[in-house]
Amino acid sequence: MKKHVMIIGYKKKHLGTSLFFALLWSVLAILKFSYETTNWIGYGYIFLALLYLIRCSYQYRYKYLTIGNGIIKQNWPFGKEIKLADIVHI
Repeated sequence: MKKHVMIIGYKKKHLGTSLFFALLWSVLAILKFSYETTNWIGYGYIFLALLYLIRCSYQYRYKYLTIGNGIIKQNWPFGKEIKLADIVHI
């Protein structure tokens, strides 16, 4: 028996924005290490760049919503789940 699942992804604009910020923080980190003395702020730029890159790849891999098997589920680590039978009004 084949299960029917509907997957709703993020918009390309949303994914592009996350990728833009990952690249922006990466460039700022490179500039910080190239032209100034290294301190903890430079490592903060690298940390932010990695966070945005991980976020972008996670959102690309796992789409926004999954509708199937009688539930709607948000696909993020603390996402909510709602049974379709419990929905009364949209």
